[in-house]
Amino acid sequence: MKNIGWIILLLGAGLMLYSLEYYFDFFHYTDEAWMRKKGLPGVEDMFFRKDIDFWLQKRNKVNDPIWSTALYLHIIGSLLPILIGPFQFWDTFRERWMKTHRSLGKIYVFFILGLGVPTGYYMALFANGGLWAVIAFLLLSSLWLGTTLYAYLNARKGAIELHQEWMIRSYAVTFAAVTLRLWTDILPSDFGVSHKDTIVLAAWLAWIPNLIVAESIIRWRAIRAFFQK
Repeated sequence: MKNIGWIILLLGAGLMLYSLEYYFDFFHYTDEAWMRKKGLPGVEDMFFRKDIDFWLQKRNKVNDPIWSTALYLHIIGSLLPILIGPFQFWDTFRERWMKTHRSLGKIYVFFILGLGVPTGYYMALFANGGLWAVIAFLLLSSLWLGTTLYAYLNARKGAIELHQEWMIRSYAVTFAAVTLRLWTDILPSDFGVSHKDTIVLAAWLAWIPNLIVAESIIRWRAIRAFFQK
């Protein structure tokens, strides 16, 4: 997978910064008077931006300690694997620092299976957009679980090719955290999709195209390996 790590690292870094700006106060400071006018309860001290639609629709949940804890754990369980993933695909990094590669891989798996997936199932039950959005996020969590677990188990068995293929799929699903944000911007602004439909469509588009790209990469690698024999 020569150079794929660099490509993913550079592309992912840009998309991630764009995505994070939406949720965090990196480039925006909330007008607290505006917040009070909107009547949002108990979110004045939250680290995330409070003026986004996600919070407006979750105003009855922000003071729920279980929901809030699950949200933060889910973000941690997603963000760290997103940061780790590109280094795992970087050939030079893997060849020079195999022990580090394995350690990062274990961290990647732990944060997904231990934090991201369980909280993902829980958060899916409260998804904006109704039943179809709930189904989309439940499927996303299931795919996240399956692809990551298969990647880990194949690594344990020494089936490196299969391990790499499932890691590509796993990271494609992991990266849904970023592409979800992109689609919530693109659909209404470029295609004129209504707000309600955007929520549902983004829940599906966040991961289906990612997996199509992942499968394309896997097939391309197989074809290239065949002709290099």
